[in-house]
Amino acid sequence: SVSVFYFLYGLKGFKMLESYNLTEKHFASVQGVSLESGSFPSYVAYRLHKNAFVSQPIREIHPEGLPQAYTIILLFRLLPESPNEPFAIWQITDRDYKPQVGVVLDPASKVLSFFNKDTRGEVQTVTFDNEDVKKIFYGSFHKVHIVVTSSNVKIYIDCSEILEKPIKEAGNITTDGYEILGKLLK
Repeated sequence: SVSVFYFLYGLKGFKMLESYNLTEKHFASVQGVSLESGSFPSYVAYRLHKNAFVSQPIREIHPEGLPQAYTIILLFRLLPESPNEPFAIWQITDRDYKPQVGVVLDPASKVLSFFNKDTRGEVQTVTFDNEDVKKIFYGSFHKVHIVVTSSNVKIYIDCSEILEKPIKEAGNITTDGYEILGKLLK
């Protein structure tokens, strides 16, 4: 299980949870999701259980695809009972569920990775594995910003810049696939 609060920002702010019906009013209609206390008593978080499949068509969330530069903001905590296998905390897939872009957490090796496809359609991955990244795997809430541009990916944890890595320019994503939260990479 993972307690999570998601944002994806491009040119304008966009609150992702509302697109998945993860609001206090509607969360009960989403299988495998429960409500719990968030990072502060007045905030809520949503626990994604093993049977959760939180997905929406990309066209409903990003009808024009992703902009060239964007920031993914995740506020989450990994609970002790979370699976030890790698999972995509956020990803976009094509209509056959083949990943195109995403953020992967690997609790066993304490690594966060960002991946996308470059302009030739080749998957490229940048991995963040220093000591500052390892702290996000120990049960407390952490805010992670992943800033993506056409030439680099920068990660911030709890509002502190951690690391920047080069990346090739991304290709366009399909808009006939799905945007998925919290999927194990089996």
